Amino acid sequence: MSNAPEGQETEKPRPGRVPLYASIAVFLVFAANIVFGKVAIVQGATSTPGLGDVGEFLTLFVAVVLFIAACLAHERESK
Repeated sequence: MSNAPEGQETEKPRPGRVPLYASIAVFLVFAANIVFGKVAIVQGATSTPGLGDVGEFLTLFVAVVLFIAACLAHERESK
């Protein structure tokens, strides 16, 4: 039995929200790393701090995979 008033349907949770929010969070980490590295170079750092080449690639890769998972979940539910 639902807690919603009679005649109103409860709102179904939208599919793919968790992977979408996770994708946004991981992408923000990627973007912050890029900005952090650029600021360090402008300030005269001799070596760039941050995730490094492989870390940047993996961070962006995870963001893309999570975004695709969110899109597929949304598409599956809409059919």
